[in-house]
Amino acid sequence: GKRAVTDYRTIAVYSGRNATYSHMRFALKTGRTHQIRVHCASAGHPIAGDSVYGKADRDKKYFPRLEGQCLHAACIGFKHPVTGEYLEFSAPYPEYFEEVLTTLEHWDRIL
Repeated sequence: GKRAVTDYRTIAVYSGRNATYSHMRFALKTGRTHQIRVHCASAGHPIAGDSVYGKADRDKKYFPRLEGQCLHAACIGFKHPVTGEYLEFSAPYPEYFEEVLTTLEHWDRIL
């Protein structure tokens, strides 16, 4: 495979109900398919709700309204291919993602 580089920062780690979840921030230095999902899964920390690389059935047990992966592009930027102008867009977490974070706030925070 090709080289893939992902920088990350752990925001918080929660433990409860015989499971541990981390809230993390990622910055991709390369743009490979499923890059974040593969890196997290290979480190033993799959993305919540990921049915391909993770444990979506277990995640759904803890977060019944989980509608997909807890992976969200909060901010994305790029140069316009014609004008060369740098464009940047941001978006809030989807509602189901906020619900997961709210649930985790009731678990033990270990970091």
